[in-house]
Amino acid sequence: MKNNLLRLIQYTSILLLVACSGDGGIYGSGGVGGGGNQNSPYEGQVLLGPVINADISVTKLFDDDAQHLCVTRSRESLDLDIAGTFSIDAKCIQDRDQVFVITATGGMDIDVEDDGVIDTQPTAVTQAIHTVVIGKQLYRTENWKVSRLTDDVYRYIIYGKQELQLSEAQIVLALELVSDYLLSEDVNDDDVIDYQDILRWHARFDQQALTPADTISEELFFEDIREQLEAVEDSGNTLINSGTDTGTGTDTGTGTDTGTGTDTGTGIDTGSGTDTGTNTVTATAPLNDTGIILCGDYAYAYDAITGSNNHQNNLDCAAAGASADIDGSDGESDIVRAGQDGVSGRDTSHRDDSDGHAGFSFTKLDVDGNPLDVSALSWSCVQDNITGLVWEIKSNANGISGESLHDADDSYLWYNDDNARNGGGVGTVDDSSNNCHGYQVAENNGSYDAGDCNTTAFVERVNGASLCGKNDWRLPSKQELQSIIDNSRTSAAIDSNFFPDTQDYYWTATAFAPNTVAAWRVNFSVGDIKASSKTNHHYLRLVRKTAQ
Repeated sequence: MKNNLLRLIQYTSILLLVACSGDGGIYGSGGVGGGGNQNSPYEGQVLLGPVINADISVTKLFDDDAQHLCVTRSRESLDLDIAGTFSIDAKCIQDRDQVFVITATGGMDIDVEDDGVIDTQPTAVTQAIHTVVIGKQLYRTENWKVSRLTDDVYRYIIYGKQELQLSEAQIVLALELVSDYLLSEDVNDDDVIDYQDILRWHARFDQQALTPADTISEELFFEDIREQLEAVEDSGNTLINSGTDTGTGTDTGTGTDTGTGTDTGTGIDTGSGTDTGTNTVTATAPLNDTGIILCGDYAYAYDAITGSNNHQNNLDCAAAGASADIDGSDGESDIVRAGQDGVSGRDTSHRDDSDGHAGFSFTKLDVDGNPLDVSALSWSCVQDNITGLVWEIKSNANGISGESLHDADDSYLWYNDDNARNGGGVGTVDDSSNNCHGYQVAENNGSYDAGDCNTTAFVERVNGASLCGKNDWRLPSKQELQSIIDNSRTSAAIDSNFFPDTQDYYWTATAFAPNTVAAWRVNFSVGDIKASSKTNHHYLRLVRKTAQ
């Protein structure tokens, strides 16, 4: 009890000293160099438990000299929401497209157990912890952290930079993909798992969001990314290597393009233009754009600018005066930043909804694979005129499974006995669940049969029926299924004029490398993608490639 009282007196004395200091406290306001900028949007927190008095520095990841752009120190407080917080002046991060490292060194952890109770004796932090972040992510993310999770990301990124010699564009891609490996749940309640969730992750509140594979090695992480990059290269994406982009299929959207044409809207354009590397990559096929044709404003105060605090994300870009390189403003005088997804890419250059929303272009096909007029009321397949992929069409989503081979209500377990493609786990044959058309109860024998409700059995049945006159149908890869996501829509995030009766979760053929019991699925309710246990029942939409 005596120690608790003494500790409380010490903490209170610190707070009084901070409150009475005319220059904002012992270390100023927590801003850069002690001056601070109270309008700066870059408010972070060092969080194991809250770490007070940590030295904070900002450097560029690709600056070999590691020059400190600015330094500050984390705040002292008895309030766990304030303790460990710090401010970074916006002037330190002038190029918001570059990758920065925020490093916290030293300091005292005042809640080691993460139980929400200040410890009677703080614990010295002996190892530096880091956050790797693109400037624009700080600009858009509130209450971001320097935490154990962000330090895990830093370890991966440093391995990729130093051991694999990745370019900055490739590091940007790795940052976009890493959330799929480390998190299994959304953290910031926007229904999408992305890097903002990594930045917002809180050890006390978000432990359940960590995927069981959060200890995946750097080697395995980048091995899986390399496989995706190779697939992206085959499909014509020009992001995967730095250098001069000479391709014709570049999606010039402003989000981080993961190689599927799906722009995640984080404001980092890495998909086109001349990079600083030396390799030249030539695209072989174009990508779909994202479907986003609107812009958002920045309604929050920063620097000397005051904001309305009334954020809008459905603004007409042209009416706001925003373009690829010129900022605009909305009716409340909030800035509409240049370079947003809604001002570039096919969605702008080929905006014609007659054959698909925005920049998408589809053709309906009849039962024999012949083209139909866009007004046709019945069709069996859809050809994507941009990617050259042909998609199976589902029908009759009425909550009753098994009514037809292409019943939208039929669901399946993931199964693939090809060890070269199943990620080390075959999945489950599912010969006991009557969830699909073609199920044969007589084949309930614990082994694979053509009458099972699994992915392989369904592919065989569709090829046996020669859907649209073809028998080379297969389960789509993660990248292929993402390519038909329309990010401007939800429930369903796809053009329903061509893809009616679309449900939520659809399996892909891509196994989840960190965990042999999982594979990737796409959620067409919101357009996100994450790993799912192969024992889950999900829907299927098969694909084939047109002749080149």
